[in-house]
Amino acid sequence: MAAQFNDRCFYGKLHILTAMKLFITLGILISIGVIIFELFNFKKALFIMIIPIFVIVSTIIAIIKNSSKFIWPIIGISFFHLYLAANILLIFLFYFIFKPLYIIMVYNWAFNTMHGGKTFSWQAKISLRFMNYIELTIKCFDDQDSTKDIVQKSGTEILSIPVNYSNTSFVSDEIKRTIM
Repeated sequence: MAAQFNDRCFYGKLHILTAMKLFITLGILISIGVIIFELFNFKKALFIMIIPIFVIVSTIIAIIKNSSKFIWPIIGISFFHLYLAANILLIFLFYFIFKPLYIIMVYNWAFNTMHGGKTFSWQAKISLRFMNYIELTIKCFDDQDSTKDIVQKSGTEILSIPVNYSNTSFVSDEIKRTIM
């Protein structure tokens, strides 16, 4: 069975040859812009432009002669760009992983704390306290006085006490006034 070849790219909008011509045209325009900029500002750096010009010329030869062996320079530079992008991604990834940890360390040093009181761990603390609150209220939903005692013993502060509205005859007047 013969392999199928899709000769369309850009979501089926362009033929592969047209897309390659577009890439080469864009590469020529960018190279000309960089060469002009380097002529006025960095004359000694012009020799670096030999590589992109060689890649563009070899790709133009490949298009004109319809020869696949002249495509290898653009494939090579494409893989070099992928390698470069992966390394830059790795550098920024390390920066954005370890920089917040450094900031937390500096906060702890500056405020003379060895706990998460001054850092961004407040979200985890509040979440854990809320989980404890929910567990306590589920455990002792029917008995209001024991809920108050358990909450006070655990050190968790709550603003309201849940009331079972299905049986209001057992709710004290003090709790009713608090709810209202």
